[in-house]
Amino acid sequence: MQPEVSALQWEIRQTLHLMRPWSVAGRRKLRIGGDHDGAYIMVEDFQNLSAAYSLGVGHSATWDEAMADHGAIVHQYDHTVDRPPSEHAGFRFNRLAIGPQDGPGVISLASAIAANGDQGNSDMILKIDIEGAEWASLDATGVEVLAQFRQIVIEFHDLLRIADPAWREVAYRVFGRLAAGHRPVHVHANNHAGYQIIENVPVPEVIELCYVRKDRGAFTVSTESFPTAIDQVNYRIKPDIILGSFSFL
Repeated sequence: MQPEVSALQWEIRQTLHLMRPWSVAGRRKLRIGGDHDGAYIMVEDFQNLSAAYSLGVGHSATWDEAMADHGAIVHQYDHTVDRPPSEHAGFRFNRLAIGPQDGPGVISLASAIAANGDQGNSDMILKIDIEGAEWASLDATGVEVLAQFRQIVIEFHDLLRIADPAWREVAYRVFGRLAAGHRPVHVHANNHAGYQIIENVPVPEVIELCYVRKDRGAFTVSTESFPTAIDQVNYRIKPDIILGSFSFL
């Protein structure tokens, strides 16, 4: 006999399943940005890279430095710091918040791309770590804008709100926009934030993902268990959160 599944549990599992990882044939994974917090697992695809957008700089620019070392101009956006924590000739810092629309001290991703003359540029990489503002910002970003990025690394916050129908509706739209042109290839829970059991489903509060554009390789469903050997904990004094295959259906 199959166990009974509540409607809410099913919807939670469907939402999490949208982040199920895929593998990219012939692409090696690398840790970009040093040790512990502020780094991301990405696939090795940095040749002829022209620009990177770093949304949320904070107190570590190791990822930005790595992108600049690969030859990219790194457009940095962060309204919480006066300047990036380190200097590089490839950095272009903007003390602006990223949001769903332009306003005083706020700029949308589409407007930032236009301001930098990157319309039509498809050799870019995007990093988003903006402490929960990613949902509204991505919900307002068209698929044609996201399609300009070979890879997108994102730290998604507030997943513990997944039982809220209004929150799930936004999450579905955001994941749908990303899925239009990209596949998630790596997942890692931020162990600083922890996790909870919601409707008997383990849900990390904060999760890091790497997406790869579909034209950058051939994809198959991943058979990896996460975290992998090249992952590191964000918070050094706590163990990592075991996600397993991160496949819920």
